[in-house]
Amino acid sequence: MKKTIAFTLSIVMLISFFVFFGYAESPEKEYEILEGETVTFDGNYNKAENKIEIHGNINYDVLVSHRDCKIEVYKLLPNQSIDDIAFGSDETLVASMDIAVKFSFSFAIKSSADRFYKYVVVLCTPNGKRIEVSQPKYLTVVSEYNYADNGKKYFKGISNDKNNTSVYSDIGAGTAIIPVYYDRLLNNMSNGYLFPHEDDYCYFDREYIDELNATVRSYSASGARVYLQLLLLSKDSSKGGSKGEETKYFMPDIYSSETVSLICTYVSYLTTNFDKYTEGKISGFIVGENIDIKNCNYTEETDLNEYARKYAYYLTVVSNTAIDLNPILDIVVPISANNSFSEGGQLSQGDFSSAELIEAVSKELSETCSKPVKFSLLVDTYKTALGESMDESGNRIFAPIQNEGAELIGVDNIDLVIKFTEALTNTKKYVSAPNNIILKWSIPDTVGGNLLSSTYPYMYYSLIMKNKVSAFVVSFDNAQVQSFDAIEKLMRNIDTSEGLTESRKLLPMLGIKSWDKIIKGFGEYNENNLVAKKRYSSENFNPNEKAFTGSFSYISFVHESIKNFYDGSFSKGIKSAYGIDGRRVLNQRVAQTDRDLHTDLFCLFEYEENYAYTPVLKINVGISDSAEIIGALYEVKAVIGNGSASVERTCIVKSGTIHEVWLDMSGFNKSNKAEYIRISTRSITGTSSEYSLLVYDVCGYSAVNSSEELQTLISEERARIREQYDTEVEEGKNTSLYKIVFIILIIAILAIGILFVFLRRDDDENFKPD
Repeated sequence: MKKTIAFTLSIVMLISFFVFFGYAESPEKEYEILEGETVTFDGNYNKAENKIEIHGNINYDVLVSHRDCKIEVYKLLPNQSIDDIAFGSDETLVASMDIAVKFSFSFAIKSSADRFYKYVVVLCTPNGKRIEVSQPKYLTVVSEYNYADNGKKYFKGISNDKNNTSVYSDIGAGTAIIPVYYDRLLNNMSNGYLFPHEDDYCYFDREYIDELNATVRSYSASGARVYLQLLLLSKDSSKGGSKGEETKYFMPDIYSSETVSLICTYVSYLTTNFDKYTEGKISGFIVGENIDIKNCNYTEETDLNEYARKYAYYLTVVSNTAIDLNPILDIVVPISANNSFSEGGQLSQGDFSSAELIEAVSKELSETCSKPVKFSLLVDTYKTALGESMDESGNRIFAPIQNEGAELIGVDNIDLVIKFTEALTNTKKYVSAPNNIILKWSIPDTVGGNLLSSTYPYMYYSLIMKNKVSAFVVSFDNAQVQSFDAIEKLMRNIDTSEGLTESRKLLPMLGIKSWDKIIKGFGEYNENNLVAKKRYSSENFNPNEKAFTGSFSYISFVHESIKNFYDGSFSKGIKSAYGIDGRRVLNQRVAQTDRDLHTDLFCLFEYEENYAYTPVLKINVGISDSAEIIGALYEVKAVIGNGSASVERTCIVKSGTIHEVWLDMSGFNKSNKAEYIRISTRSITGTSSEYSLLVYDVCGYSAVNSSEELQTLISEERARIREQYDTEVEEGKNTSLYKIVFIILIIAILAIGILFVFLRRDDDENFKPD
């Protein structure tokens, strides 16, 4: 025993000797770094108590060797490292306790910006020396969004760049992108929408929010996933300027705590406001625009890694704020189509390599976030996929442009981006990396007519077979005036059973007889995957009302309110009023606009409506012209449906008259229930500055049941649907509660087990055999 003690003392003295000379040559560091995984910690923001909660574990060997230390938690600004910490300062030290295997802290925060500090755990020795045992981390929230759960249901997309919401949403898009400008959200006027901001309140601009509500509602009611693209317009630019005008966007001053607080308020408001069916539901945020481009990269940073750190922090602020309120939101990082994914790509002077930038952002998020940050990638391209060519007979045709090493990413080389994103996860092992890709095609003004008509289905079919591509979004912002008209019908039908029939009519212009001649693998692709929606037309459907044996009034304004009705763009409000014949009606006042623009009126059902007992519906509508002109022509389109199927009819209505809009619901009723009624109007020959859409009632008819029988059957069906829905909601709440209880139980069992192991280990170490 004495020999052992003597040997140990000799080793200690020898080590002390070398340590003495080592420190004699260089001053003692303020802290030391303990190698290996010594401390793991995580945390979250408790909104109810406005607190940060941090919890973690310390490696047992570290606990034994540093049992006289204290645990300290410090906060760091986003642009700081551990070298910048003022140890012991009340401004940076947020919590401390005696060392333990498990530790837990909670502390109140002064502003929402405190949620987005980096936090680091260190050990403090009795003489005040700090030992680094962890890396600074942002406390992040994990998104539950998974695009693979949706298949290709939301593949067809459109970007709402121009104010043509009603027409664009009418094509039945599965994905819609709507720009939102930070600059326009707030209004100091007290007539805005009140919302909490730190210890006070702010007012969101009523006019702008109402405009957004109408736009989001139009798309989401039709079953689209709606993305809000967050933009900050620079002072020397204006959206919607002259053709070709350069529009610049900038990142907010993200290292400013005041700016971070504002962004939290903006995103919180947008997330909570657009989480209701009546206001429209959003499915995600796109954070910026073309972040790799010099004129769109928000910052004057010239170092790619520093810019990546700044953007990653901005992304974290938006992601955490939004997902904390709605865990199934998708967060999207947008890049340009500049091809930095192959040797053939070239960058403009000052632009960042999108490939290097996305990798740097993924690396930063993976290393500095406590949990993985899920995000999607949006590639914004204006590259067309077809060009003019000649067939063997010398006839002019359109043919695919194949150039994998081209300067721009497009359909022909999107696989470069797919392989790159897969490598970030599989090879680089980044836990935060793009999950899927949205390709946005901004139609150039050089593409129109037959070339556009042929290019759209070719791009659509080529991309839908790519598992990693979740949506193909089309933007008409820079396109020719008549571009939308050229492909409106094709866009409307391409994801229905009529899609292939419509697109095959274009094949002669490509010199082929089937799409699989130019799209590899298309012949083996399951055609059922191309059908995401069903559309039933009631054009020329005019039944004999005398043949029916019974009727039921689904909506009538004689006794019912207008609470489930909402107006769309260009509407000046809705109210209950008297119609042309003196009956009580819903009156929607509409500002006379461009004749190509439509105005929407929505009835959004609180519970689904089943029209199975009445295969025929009739909507009585009228138009009242403010100038009291009789006979002016207006187009009225009625749509009843849900996110997967709809029944439609368009008719011409004369002002000063009541028009019957008949709808054949028989096909729809086989497997669908209705979630909304939408009525769109536009002026054809009306010249007054304002007109009113009058909705009298919605009636169902049956040739089987009497009116009394329908009253009983439909009332019972409504009660059944209401009870089923309420039961599912309640079961969902109970399931969540059971999961929480189960998780707590498992954690408790594990904690007891770990404690038992440690106690046994201490007993073994303290036991000395004779």
